[in-house]
Amino acid sequence: MKRLYTRRDSSRPVGGLVVGIAALVWAIVILIFTEPKWWWEGIVIFALFCGMLLTAAWMTRSRRWGIISAVFGVGLLLLRRFEVLDWTTLALWLILLGGASYASIEKES
Repeated sequence: MKRLYTRRDSSRPVGGLVVGIAALVWAIVILIFTEPKWWWEGIVIFALFCGMLLTAAWMTRSRRWGIISAVFGVGLLLLRRFEVLDWTTLALWLILLGGASYASIEKES
């Protein structure tokens, strides 16, 4: 019997992709149709993080790269939200995230 939420040509489950895309769509809908309150922004940031984590982990087949890309995306959104995103903070954010991902790769080896 075939499992639910799998691709037809492979046995790779797509449940994570479905939930990730649903979380991203949910976050965008909340962002568009609600008034700007701090708790709605918190819910949107959490939904975006979860959606990006699940989608990136499914695409790369690695939970580590899902976490790294979700932290990168949400970090950029937060920097833009608090209006501190310029070339210097972008470079520092890339250096910090690159160092963290290099350390996690070296730790596995």
